[in-house]
Amino acid sequence: VLTEKAKELQKQTDQAWKESQASTGQVIALAMKDPLPKGRSSIDLAFGSARGKSDAVEDLLAQLSSSKEDAAKQDQQESTKTYRSSRTLLITLVLAGILLGAGLGIYISRSISRPLGMIADAAKNIALGDVNQKIEYRAGDEVGSLAESFRAVIEAVNALTHDTDMLSEAAAHDKLDTRADVTKHQGDYRRVVEGFNSTLDLVVDKVNWYQSIIDAVPSPIHVIDKDMNWVYLNKAFEKLMVDNKIVRSRKDAPGMPCSSANANICKTQN
Repeated sequence: VLTEKAKELQKQTDQAWKESQASTGQVIALAMKDPLPKGRSSIDLAFGSARGKSDAVEDLLAQLSSSKEDAAKQDQQESTKTYRSSRTLLITLVLAGILLGAGLGIYISRSISRPLGMIADAAKNIALGDVNQKIEYRAGDEVGSLAESFRAVIEAVNALTHDTDMLSEAAAHDKLDTRADVTKHQGDYRRVVEGFNSTLDLVVDKVNWYQSIIDAVPSPIHVIDKDMNWVYLNKAFEKLMVDNKIVRSRKDAPGMPCSSANANICKTQN
């Protein structure tokens, strides 16, 4: 690429070259016409204006060469400057990439380790018997899917615990007809609840069997607990208590003190 100065020098050189060529042509033409011994016009022209034009061409060529050399040096300097700038930019980009990668790695590591730690803590607490756990982490990634699955496990365990407590509380209050809803449970949890219900069915059958035997006895019989409160009255004892207007039916008797019947045995310490 030529600079404006080089372009001007080249233009002047072309013009000077044309003029030099014209003068040279004139010298040759005169030399051909003039006799060899005489030949003064061509010699004067050759060493006169033609020589000056030739010198002008040489001078312009020298300037043009120098201009091109300067332009080449300038191009080299600009190329060196561009190379250094590009190298600096490349190094900067590489370092920025390394820092960005390290920062992204740390962020990803923390974003994964934190929810995993929450899940691990919840699992440890459940193993220790504390099923009231909450996992708040929610996301669309694999860790979020794991957290969602673990929440489902916690819900299933809580449902099983709730029904177990409900059945125990009902049994403690002689509500032996209470059963858990097995449709609320799945898999092995459902089988556990079905086992509880089946056990209660067996207990109720045994109780009904024993009660039928006691009811078959014609003598009045009442069953009491350790606190001397009625648990059950057979039909003969029920009739006696109803006739004496102590109860309306034996369904009213459970929990009442057996001393309500004015039986001497119910008034003793033992």
